[in-house]
Amino acid sequence: MGWLTTQVENHGSDFEGMLIESMQEAGVYDAVFALCGPFGVRRFMIGFASKGHSIEIRELETLPLQYGGGTPSAPTPENMQQLKTALKNLQSRMNSWAPWQKGSLGVIRNCDNKMQVIPFFDVDIEGVSVEHLPTPSQGHPLEDRAYLKVKASVQAQLEPVYMNTMAISHDWTEWAIDGEELRLMYQDDIESTVEKKRCRVLATFDQDGQWTWQVSEPLFSEEVFCWEYFLCDWEAAMELGMLCVARLNGTWLFYSLVSTDPQVTVFVAVWD
Repeated sequence: MGWLTTQVENHGSDFEGMLIESMQEAGVYDAVFALCGPFGVRRFMIGFASKGHSIEIRELETLPLQYGGGTPSAPTPENMQQLKTALKNLQSRMNSWAPWQKGSLGVIRNCDNKMQVIPFFDVDIEGVSVEHLPTPSQGHPLEDRAYLKVKASVQAQLEPVYMNTMAISHDWTEWAIDGEELRLMYQDDIESTVEKKRCRVLATFDQDGQWTWQVSEPLFSEEVFCWEYFLCDWEAAMELGMLCVARLNGTWLFYSLVSTDPQVTVFVAVWD
């Protein structure tokens, strides 16, 4: 008789809820999410076993997906330790009513960061592999192979955009955008001045990590430019913004808050 079958017989229909609650309280879901990275489609299995007073991670099994992604992007020592600690907490919580000595977690996450974690314990892990997990229906545009190829191809153009963007002092007192004109207002003890620059609004990025294009039509043909919005982190947002500037032959990337509650940042390509 399998481990899961035994637990359902012992605890009845409440068992699934008890297991989910235990995993939440032990921090398993948070640890797995951290391992996955801040965004991206994931499909992998991670095997573990009890070893003395700790948990040992034995295997990370993954297969590349046809549209990119699949593999966890943040298997850092810190994140792996967080997962080990969470699994040890889980084992301690379950020892009195559903003990186990080894297990495996099947992880699936879609492009909207909706994540499913499927646990297997003891004899139930036999014969289970990543191939048995559901496949997310679509990839994440920032993991699309065409986008990765574009990134690699524009590195030479990206460098001056990065240097110019980092060199901007952001010491203007006000700014405004009127059509394709960026106005930067400066004020000192003597006078105020206005700099006018050609610009193009690209997108906004909010506090929940949503990048939303603010263009009337896609800038380029690759999939990432055709999605209306998607999730990413600040680093990826900055990289995408600068990539747009480079491909548009711009000079630097302007970015500034347009709202503080909620926080929303606008990204703008600028020509000097």
